[in-house]
Amino acid sequence: MLLCSTPLQTKTSSMTLVCLWHVNQKFRRIRLLVQHRCRIAIGLAALVLLLFGMSGCSGATSSTHDPVVLFQQHCARCHAQVGEPGGPRLGASQGPNLSNVGRQRSPEWIADYIRQPTNRRPNARMPAFGGTLSETQIRALADYLYHKSTSSPSGHAEERGSASTRESSH
Repeated sequence: MLLCSTPLQTKTSSMTLVCLWHVNQKFRRIRLLVQHRCRIAIGLAALVLLLFGMSGCSGATSSTHDPVVLFQQHCARCHAQVGEPGGPRLGASQGPNLSNVGRQRSPEWIADYIRQPTNRRPNARMPAFGGTLSETQIRALADYLYHKSTSSPSGHAEERGSASTRESSH
C-alpha cells in the first residue's frame, strides 16, 4: 500500500488506494465516539449507584414515625446484634448494644444523644441525626429504645431512676 501525507487518493496501475491518513482519521473518530459513550455510561452507572446506595443510609431523610422502622433504617447497621435483623452474622456490632440503654439513661438523654452525640460525649463516634430525623422521629426512637429495655423481665425501675439522677447531677 502506498503511504500518503495528504487526504488525496493516489492511483497506481488501475487500482485506487485509499490513503492511510483517511483510515487513521476514521478510526480516530470511532475511538473518540466509543470513549465518549463509555464516559456517559460510566457516569450514569455511578449516578444510579449513588441514588440507590443512599436509600436506607443515615443521610436520607425518612418520613416514617414507626420507631421499629426508624431503628432498622438508621441504627441497625451499627447497633443490631448477631441474630437480629440488620445485625452481623458473626462477631460483634460496630456500635454498642442498645438493649439495656433504657436502664441506664432517660428518654431525654437518649433523644439528645441521637440528635447530637457530642453534646453528651465529646469523643462520640456516632453520627448526629438531628439534621436527618425530625424531632418527632428522634423522640419516638428514644422512647422505643427506653421502653424496649425497661419492658424486659430484668429491667428494674430503681436502676433507671438512679441512672437518671446521676446523669442530671453531672
